[in-house]
Amino acid sequence: MPNWNSPPPPPDRGTPRGGPRWGQPPPPKRSGTGRVRALLRVLLRVLLGIAAVVIAIGVIAVVTGDGGGDEPPRTPPRQEQQTPPVTGPRADVEITSCTVPHSTRRPTAELRITNHSSKPSDYVIGIEFVDAGDAGDAGDARGERVAEGFVTTHHLAPGQVARKSATGFEEADGPVKCRITDVSRHASN
Repeated sequence: MPNWNSPPPPPDRGTPRGGPRWGQPPPPKRSGTGRVRALLRVLLRVLLGIAAVVIAIGVIAVVTGDGGGDEPPRTPPRQEQQTPPVTGPRADVEITSCTVPHSTRRPTAELRITNHSSKPSDYVIGIEFVDAGDAGDAGDARGERVAEGFVTTHHLAPGQVARKSATGFEEADGPVKCRITDVSRHASN
């Protein structure tokens, strides 16, 4: 039978050397496996990142052709620039001459307009006149614009040809090159 008159046990002051505390589960054992796993994951990510960079550098070297050999880098064959084929209303207009008459010094473009559509049409054509000294090659009209003009023709039947002159609004001091800037074609009423 228990002795109810005996004093209570002393308060708990930590785990006794001989064993666990009375009434409480033992403390969890601390092992370094969680930290080791986290460290291994970080190390694996770093190694994968380095591998990705090395692969990317290899792909770039293969694509650019820099194999590090003794051969000089190859340059691609030079392709001559070709103007794209003209289509639509722009294909209906051709510049037949481009001059600056001495009498007026106003540039003039002679045009040949052929209606390639299936209906009678009205045309509005914009022309720019470019300083020939700035224009570069014979077909290149990217120099300084010295004048501009336009011409219209009405009710041009399908297959019919019209010859028109477009004169610049300003005077030119020297030779010019002519360029078509806009062609509008609308069915005649």
